[in-house]
Amino acid sequence: MADHPPEGGTPMEAEGGAKSPAASKLDNLSRDDLTKFVKKQMLLLQKTRAKCDELAKKVTQLESQREGSGENDDPDNLTNLKTKVKELEEEKQEMLTAYNAVQTSQELAANKLQVQVNQTKP
Repeated sequence: MADHPPEGGTPMEAEGGAKSPAASKLDNLSRDDLTKFVKKQMLLLQKTRAKCDELAKKVTQLESQREGSGENDDPDNLTNLKTKVKELEEEKQEMLTAYNAVQTSQELAANKLQVQVNQTKP
């Protein structure tokens, strides 16, 4: 008997809790409107499940492609990639050398400027 709400009330009210705004809207709907609402929600659920299944299939397909591509590495492609990496490492080293040279010349210019400023002070 405690499971049944008092006349005109909801189980939540019987337990002393407050009604949620969504629950009160649903409580106030007519039977036909409530049926329409439930059908709409079921349609949305079906669409969501279909999309979820589609995405799950896509994930498994991509995973299988990834696994398959790892086994068939092209030796020429691997050689090309190693060559490219070597070239990029050389280019990086050249850029670091140029950067260090610029830093050194900048420090020398700053020191020279400091000396000139110190000499012009009375």
